[in-house]
Amino acid sequence: MNKLTDKVDRLDIKFCTECGDELDEFTFSKKSKNTKRVQKRHQKCRDTGKFNGEMCSKMFIVKENEDTFMEEDD
Repeated sequence: MNKLTDKVDRLDIKFCTECGDELDEFTFSKKSKNTKRVQKRHQKCRDTGKFNGEMCSKMFIVKENEDTFMEEDD
């Protein structure tokens, strides 16, 4: 198992997965590196009622990517 899978398994959070197929390759896309864009998208989902969960999956991925890059810089 990888570090991300271990963290997710320990979390007791209902992730929103309304993005569906977009999530499949999101981690590896350029979009996952643009935190502000993901935050705007998340806000739009909240405003339109599409957000369904406790945490946006894309926001979790962006945060995890930021943490990973920071660890690599150390």
